[in-house]
Amino acid sequence: EKTPSGFQLYSKLEGHSAGVTGVAITEDCQRVISGSRDQTIKIWNVAHKFEETTLRGHNTAINSIAMTPCGLRLVSGSDDGNVKLW
Repeated sequence: EKTPSGFQLYSKLEGHSAGVTGVAITEDCQRVISGSRDQTIKIWNVAHKFEETTLRGHNTAINSIAMTPCGLRLVSGSDDGNVKLW
């Protein structure tokens, strides 16, 4: 069923143990990156709908995620006061 704007659900990616607080997508649309209150970042394969990897390193909830314009790096920020470049 389509939404009023014409979008249709393509996939649901499940795996975080707490709420998702930020998402980003790579420029080539092949991966989705999600950050969560569970202190993890997950990288998802869009075409095959699976979790490729989990990044750990923050001590509190992640509240922001961004990809660098070149698509080679991921930046995350969290309530622990740190910004991390992956």
